[in-house]
Amino acid sequence: MSKESDKIKLAGENENPINSQTTSALLNTEQETQADSSAELSDDTWAELRQDWQSQPYQKVDVQALLTQTRKRTFWAKFLLAINILATMAFIVVVIVLWMNNSQDKATISYLTFATIGSVVFVYYEIKIRLKAWKQISASPDLAIKNAIKGIESSINYIRLTKFSCWFLIPAGSWYVIEMAKQNDKSIWFGLIIMNVSVGVMWGITHLFHRKRKMELDKLISSLSEHDTE
Repeated sequence: MSKESDKIKLAGENENPINSQTTSALLNTEQETQADSSAELSDDTWAELRQDWQSQPYQKVDVQALLTQTRKRTFWAKFLLAINILATMAFIVVVIVLWMNNSQDKATISYLTFATIGSVVFVYYEIKIRLKAWKQISASPDLAIKNAIKGIESSINYIRLTKFSCWFLIPAGSWYVIEMAKQNDKSIWFGLIIMNVSVGVMWGITHLFHRKRKMELDKLISSLSEHDTE
């Protein structure tokens, strides 16, 4: 009996290493499977993230084109300012000449005097708007977007000033047309229609430019935000 027990014991001892190796192999296989699954999940997740990032809208800005556009708009802003200054000076000269010659055309003198005062005020605020922007604009290409934003903001403020001035032109122009029609014994309606339509067209054109500049400003601000987050 003791010999048989010893044989059984030896057999059990011989089987234990096999069972241990088998269990260890199974555990390693499960760990490798889990690792492979995690790796596949990680790869799939990163692939989805990369695809999502690539699909995000990004507005690239042509810096050179932006610099050229800013220079052109600055040039035209200076040109318009010069024209408005010359027009204001012309108004002043005409009013002075009429007063010195004791002109009897009171309606024209009154209207031109009002126009001269309005033109002086308009040019004053125009200079303030333009100089504020030009002082902040830098020649550095690194600030191309910020320079363009300053230029567009200046343009928007100028457009607002122009639109605001239209509300003064309507009553002043209507009064002048009526007075001139009375002096010449003519119908007031044709002159009123022409004058008001002209002011309305001017207001409409400036309003379209206003909307266009606002869209450009929003686009540049968005581009600047994306540029700063890089």
